[in-house]
Amino acid sequence: MRPLEEGLVEIAKRCDSRDKIEYVGSVWRSFYEVYPDPETCWRDLIDSLTSGGFLYCRLCLSDQIEIQEGSREFKCLICKRRMSLTAGTFFERVRNIRAWFSAIWLYEHGVIVNSSFLCALTGLAYSSALNLTRSILDAAAAAKCSECKEFSSSHFSFVFAKRSLASPMWLHPCYEENAERLYEQRSNCESQEESVDVEFEVHDFSEAPASSSAVSVSNITGHPSQIEPHQSSSGENLSELESKVLAVIANGCDEIDSICAKLDVSTAEVNSTIAMLQIYGLIESLPGCKLKIRVAEPDGGNSDSSGLADCSIAIGKPKCQSSLCSGRVQSESRENLEKACFEFMELLVDYCRRISRKYLYVYSGLMHIIANSTQFVLPRPIIGSNFFSSCPQFSSKLQGPSERSEVRGYVFASCLARGYVGSDRMRKLRTGTVLSICMKR
Repeated sequence: MRPLEEGLVEIAKRCDSRDKIEYVGSVWRSFYEVYPDPETCWRDLIDSLTSGGFLYCRLCLSDQIEIQEGSREFKCLICKRRMSLTAGTFFERVRNIRAWFSAIWLYEHGVIVNSSFLCALTGLAYSSALNLTRSILDAAAAAKCSECKEFSSSHFSFVFAKRSLASPMWLHPCYEENAERLYEQRSNCESQEESVDVEFEVHDFSEAPASSSAVSVSNITGHPSQIEPHQSSSGENLSELESKVLAVIANGCDEIDSICAKLDVSTAEVNSTIAMLQIYGLIESLPGCKLKIRVAEPDGGNSDSSGLADCSIAIGKPKCQSSLCSGRVQSESRENLEKACFEFMELLVDYCRRISRKYLYVYSGLMHIIANSTQFVLPRPIIGSNFFSSCPQFSSKLQGPSERSEVRGYVFASCLARGYVGSDRMRKLRTGTVLSICMKR
């Protein structure tokens, strides 16, 4: 941890108003008063783990343990084993406990800091600060409430710019949801009929021509038998193989094996072509590994081919493919749903500019933290959004930090309830096609 004065200098550099400098500075001073050294953090952590019932033997599950003063281990009085105090908890393998407590302290008091700001305050390496902030947000996102609504991840494609291992090759990260849906369909098909081999390989996207990525995903108009070869629904040309596969499916060949036999091409080529046609919205998968042409609904219709209502969220008019999205269920008014999406996207842009879609679930924890804060502040917004000024919990004159003798609020409780996250587990994380956004405010 850096000295208090250096942290106050960084706060003065990174906050964009006098009120924010005073408030964030007072929060940072109060942390140094409550936790002057790492030993104070350890004592508070042990008390919290003991009172919450998180200290027990991981082998025999006995809560009869013995802790020596100043030790980082406990002894089980039943099986006589010694274990780390933080084993299996959110703070497992944490070395700089004071830095983790400082980040939780800031979030508890409504100071929404990103990894860059936290790195400057604490002196941690950027990778460590990034893992720290993501772990806290992941814990907050896991603490769902009754006010959470399900949203399709396609509604937030505006903020997707960073690629990950889940991004389809040669395509924008916004296509990850389509790839995720194909992956889920493949898993369902394998569970229903193991004899049929349907694969989705990311490297198969390299076979698609560059012009194909710009094809619109609008629905096909007319009867399937009236589809003309070599032309997509938007009038742009498809590749020769894509046109042939589309025509074969329209003529009744609805299985991969029959398509391969009909066209005399390899299974890998057919799989990659079908994946692209599904992304374009020209075909869809059915139970039992069947394929069919996606037919457009009649003009003026308000439901899709499955009988569900259209998604009422029209931010950039994304193609919402999830039947679990709250915009399709329409349990809330369209204005409330769109406002929640807009606020979340503005918060993401203010917090970290652009993100990878695989971490969208993690950053949804920001809305949970803000919903449970009496007041909150982002030190320096990147764009001139109206998010913070329009929220009822934000005032132009920030109040002083609440009197807390320890960091045991909503964020800290969420971390203890979440358990161990870890960098390895975080790297393997993949956001599903739908995620929960808190609409408590």
